[in-house]
Amino acid sequence: AVSKALRDQKDDAGHYRHKVCTCGRRALTDWRSRQDLDVELVGHEGRMSVRGVITWGSVWLCPVCASQMAARRSEELGELVKAHVAAGGALYFATYTVRHTRIDDPERLRRAVAKAHSKLLSGAPWKRFAAGVGLVGMVRALEPTHGANGWHPHLHVLYFAADRGEALE
Repeated sequence: AVSKALRDQKDDAGHYRHKVCTCGRRALTDWRSRQDLDVELVGHEGRMSVRGVITWGSVWLCPVCASQMAARRSEELGELVKAHVAAGGALYFATYTVRHTRIDDPERLRRAVAKAHSKLLSGAPWKRFAAGVGLVGMVRALEPTHGANGWHPHLHVLYFAADRGEALE
């Protein structure tokens, strides 16, 4: 939906207003000859991809790259979770956010969520919890959404712990 909305924005000459709109849609150009390179459909390990097209590689700026990177990271995280649980580890999941309204600045909200999480991790109650479960690491993901109350950043965190005991009692 976002990529379509951006693609629909063209200037008076018919050019895309946002360069990321060309991701996966235009052939790469050889800078010396100024000729478009060949575009190829490539199959590898049961997957298809296109070679020879422009990609931006930005999870934050490009909706096309963001979805591809999210899928790849999801697979990697799935493998990490399987290995951790198979080794006897435990997982804890939490979502953090802050109150917000339509008029709140999204960058200020993002910083507030990040700062609140940092303060949580530096506090004595958290340190006792982390020691009690044998915390070995975490994976964080920022998910900004937009709705009736404006921008709403969420911080999703998956905590990896060594102990499957009664840590939360």
